This record gives sequence, structure tokens and C-alpha cells, in this order.
Amino acid sequence: MRVIQATIPILYRSVDLDGVIVDCNQAYADRLGYTVEEVIGASLFDHATKDTRGVLKQAFVDWTVSQKTNIPVRIKLEAKDGEIIDVVRTFRNRYDGDDVVGIDSSIVEFSYIKELQDLYNVGARDGYEDPNIMRRSVDYVGTVIDCSQSYLDNMGYTRDEVVGISLYEHTASRSKGNLHSNMNNWRLGRHSPAKIWMKRKDGSEFPTFLTSVDETNKEGMVVGRTVSLKIIDE
Repeated sequence: MRVIQATIPILYRSVDLDGVIVDCNQAYADRLGYTVEEVIGASLFDHATKDTRGVLKQAFVDWTVSQKTNIPVRIKLEAKDGEIIDVVRTFRNRYDGDDVVGIDSSIVEFSYIKELQDLYNVGARDGYEDPNIMRRSVDYVGTVIDCSQSYLDNMGYTRDEVVGISLYEHTASRSKGNLHSNMNNWRLGRHSPAKIWMKRKDGSEFPTFLTSVDETNKEGMVVGRTVSLKIIDE
């Protein structure tokens, strides 16, 4: 089985408590047309377009109050040459020991997500929408590309809160290791079922039985997978 490993490039940047960028990966600097040295020291708002700075500022303010993380925010970045880049941003707390010192952000271009949504075309499939089974479709690294209405209803999220986030964010802590192993086995071509505990938006947890099928491109190369999660008794 052949697998495309770099389906969606992810841009990373880290900011301090004041929103000043203290680190980024080379992919972030290259995509925006800067050197890493030019990025570090800038405000995270400097790279957002004027029409989306308000959304980003509100998300940052909300985080300073609640420190609730892993919420997808769709914004636009402006490259040095003026190109506008539509992205989905998620973030985690940045720690120094036990102290929260800022935010680590993962940024994915929405065009890549849209390409995979069109490729997977889950809305045209018979059986994808099943009230008794939760389904989510991901890329190679585990970015959620799409999901069924049953998934949203059971998890308590809207579609905008799900698309673009890592599948691990909706997995209960007790099952993250199992899911990581299951993903690694899948990348090796082994479709192993697994018992996975899920975590709803309200914090409640429940067990599911996971099975999966491959998602392929037009050349037949595996670019992701769709997972079926059937709720089971403890």
C-alpha cells in the first residue's frame, strides 16, 4: 500500500502572553515570505488581514480569560507579497514547567482541506450518514476533513468547530495512546479495530468501537481514512 504522508502542510507559530511571536517553523516563515528572524518579535495580529484581526483578537482575549484551547478559528493571513491565505487555526497552551506562558498554534490552509473534502465527497455516499454510527474523515496526520451529522449530534459540536482540528482533541485522555497506535498501524496498512473512548464538548466520555476504510486519490494512493465509531456499552 502506498501512502501520501504529507497531505496537509501545517504551519506552526508560538506567542507569549502578550501575543508576540516567539517561535515559528520554517514552513510558516516560507509560506508568508519572511525569514524566521523577521517573524519572531512580530505580533500575531500583524500577519492577519484587517478584516479578520477582530476575530483573532477576540479569540486571544477569550483565551486569556478561560485558557480554553483547541478551538478552530478561521482567519486570513497576509503574506509579505500581499497574498491572502485562508486558514484554520487551532492552538494549545504553551508551558514553561507548570506555568502557562503563551500559545502554540497549528495553522492549516483551508484550500488543502477543501481539496480533500472534494476528493472524499462524503456527502454523496450512501450510508455515510447513519444515526447509529458516528463517522469522521481525516487526512494522513489526523486532521479532521469532514464528519457525519451523527458525529456532531453526539459530540455536541458544530461542523465549524470540528473541521480542521486534530482527531485527538475529541478523544478521551485514556484512549489517546490507543488511537495513536491505531493510526500508526493504519499507516502500515493494518486496519485494526479498537475500543476508543470519546470526549464530548461538555466533558462527558463514552466508549466506541472503531473501524476504518481508506480514502484514496484518483491515482489510487491512500491519502486518509474514514473512521466509523459505534457507541458501545462499557
